[in-house]
Amino acid sequence: MKKEQIEKYDFLKDEPKKLQFDIFDLAEYQKNYSADSTKPHTHSFYQIIWFKNNSGTHYTDFEGHEIKENRLFFIAKNQVHYFENRSDYDGYLIHL
Repeated sequence: MKKEQIEKYDFLKDEPKKLQFDIFDLAEYQKNYSADSTKPHTHSFYQIIWFKNNSGTHYTDFEGHEIKENRLFFIAKNQVHYFENRSDYDGYLIHL
């Protein structure tokens, strides 16, 4: 995949006075945004992903990492990552 094909997402880019922090339920987030989150992408913010159950694989820098119960992933700004297309995730996303 070419770098220019990788989408970059922003968090509250147009609202700099808002608190630049939010927590999302992972299952709900995947239900609403799986079309975007299952494709390689980057962010202009940091993200912490807390997987509460054993549910598949998460990809960072195109390398698959097995999801284990209570595993944390720390996603840096501009780091490529994406989720498997599944509906059984349990956990939280923290954007900051």
